[in-house]
Amino acid sequence: MTDRRLLEKKKKLQRIRNMLKITDGIEVLEICGSLNIEIENYYSAEKVPDSRISPDDDIYNRITEYMKLRNNMTVFLFCEGVPVKIRITDVSAAVRSLWDAYGEITIADENLITVCEIGNDSRDEYNYLFDVYNIKK
Repeated sequence: MTDRRLLEKKKKLQRIRNMLKITDGIEVLEICGSLNIEIENYYSAEKVPDSRISPDDDIYNRITEYMKLRNNMTVFLFCEGVPVKIRITDVSAAVRSLWDAYGEITIADENLITVCEIGNDSRDEYNYLFDVYNIKK
């Protein structure tokens, strides 16, 4: 890896650390910068969303419900594409803090079987979309 690319990677990881330090409701267990996770059909425009969420709906409750989040749960949170293993210490605070900071949330279960994502998408510009994907083994 060239010095420039190594420096960019280090800056990205530091940006993620800094952001997660001020994120309420989570405990960072490990930043997994070298963990390579491949998601099936992730960039497929033909994938039908698993659910649509109206902007008028209570997005924080929908995130918690659809992603089945709970206190003391361990998941991989994707920050700028980097998986970060976290423990959710306060689900309400975590969801609010992550959504307000990023405008989307992408997590994988602790066993790295599925990925859930909620956010904006060109497939429907009027609603937030919830998707579930499988991780390639």
